[in-house]
Amino acid sequence: DRKINIQFRKAIHPIMLGLANTKIKYKIVKENKFIGIADKPIIFAVNHSNSQDIPIACKAIKDHGYLLIGKQPLELLDELFFKLNGVVFVDRKDKEDRALSKDAMVDYLKRGVNIIMFPEGTWNMTDQQLMMNMKWGIIDIAKLSNAQIIPVILDYDKNEKKCHIKFGESLVVSENTDKK
Repeated sequence: DRKINIQFRKAIHPIMLGLANTKIKYKIVKENKFIGIADKPIIFAVNHSNSQDIPIACKAIKDHGYLLIGKQPLELLDELFFKLNGVVFVDRKDKEDRALSKDAMVDYLKRGVNIIMFPEGTWNMTDQQLMMNMKWGIIDIAKLSNAQIIPVILDYDKNEKKCHIKFGESLVVSENTDKK
C-alpha cells in the first residue's frame, strides 16, 4: 500500500468499527486496557475460536491495524471489510506465499502500521485444548520489524452471550529470544 492508502484506511477506521458491530453477537467485556510501548509498532496476537473473533478483536483494540487472514472464500461484506480495513492475505499451505506475507507484515510494521494476527492459524474448536499449536513466524516478524507483541485473549461465555477480553503485557523480542 502507498502511504495515502494507509492514511485513508486509518481515517475510515471508525466507520469500519461501526460495520464490525453488524457482525458482533456478543457483549464485549474488556477486563483491562492494553499498554504498549510508545513509538513501537504493535502485533496484536489474538487467540482464535470462531467467526466473531475478528470483529470483536478490532472493536476491543480500537486502534487501526491490518489483519492477517488466510486465503479462503469470503462473504462479500467480510471481503469488503478486510480490503477497506487493510489486510494481508496468506495461503497457509504455500511456503512461498507465507514468506511474501511475512515480508509484507514486516514492511507495514516498519511504516508504523499495527498488525492483528491469530498465531494459531485457524479456529481452535476443541474444549480439551487451551490453544492450538502456535505459528512461530510472529516472533520472526517482531524481530525483523522491532515490533512489540501484545497478547489478546478472547474468552467467550456462550450462555450469557459475552466475550471477555484481556490484554497481556507487551512482549519485546530480542535477537536471542527463543521462539517458544
